[in-house]
Amino acid sequence: MHLQHIALAIVVAVIWGFNFVMIKAGLDELPPVLLCALRFFFTAFPAIFFVRPPAVAFRQVIAFGFVMFALQFTLLFFGMAAGATAGLASLLLQVQVFFTMLLAVLFLDEKPSGWQITGTIVSFSGIALVAANIGEDISVLGMVLIIAAAASWGIGNLMSKRLGQINMLALVAWGSFVAWPPLLLLSFVTEQSAWNLENLSGLS
Repeated sequence: MHLQHIALAIVVAVIWGFNFVMIKAGLDELPPVLLCALRFFFTAFPAIFFVRPPAVAFRQVIAFGFVMFALQFTLLFFGMAAGATAGLASLLLQVQVFFTMLLAVLFLDEKPSGWQITGTIVSFSGIALVAANIGEDISVLGMVLIIAAAASWGIGNLMSKRLGQINMLALVAWGSFVAWPPLLLLSFVTEQSAWNLENLSGLS
C-alpha cells in the first residue's frame, strides 16, 4: 500500500471519529430526531441540485435511505443521548461488521475466509470485554440502541451490495434526501418542545 493511501485512510478515520464528537455536542442542544433530520437535510442540499439520482428504481433509494440513514442514525443518536460517550459509540457501532458478514452469508451465499472468521472472533471478544465492564461511559439502553444501529448499518450494506455498481455519491445524496422529511415530521410530533423559536434561535 502506498504511503499516500495510508495517509488517506488515516484522514478518513479522523473525520469519522470527529463526527461522533460533533454528534455529542449537537445532542447537548437538540433532541435526537431533529438533529438527525438536520444532518440529512444538509447532506442532501445543495448536493441533489448537482448530482443526478442513481440509476436504480427510486423505491430502492427510498428503502436504502430509510434503513441506512434515517433508522441507523436515529438509533445511534438516541443511544448517545442515553449516555454513551462519543468514543465508545464509535467503537460499538463497528459491530456492523458482524451483522454484515452474517447477512452476506445468509442472503448472498458469501463464505467468509479463515482470516475473516479469526478476525471476527478477536474483534467480538474485545466488544464483549467492553460490554462486561459497562460503567459511566454508557448505559445498557445506550449500548442496546447503538448495537441496533449497527444492525441497521449491516442491512444497509447488504442493500447497497444488491444495488450493484452505481454512483455511491448519488446514492448518499438522494438517500439523504428521502431520509430527512419523515424524520422532521417525527420530530415535530414527538419533540415539540424543541420547536420553540427561542430555543432554535439560541443554538450555538
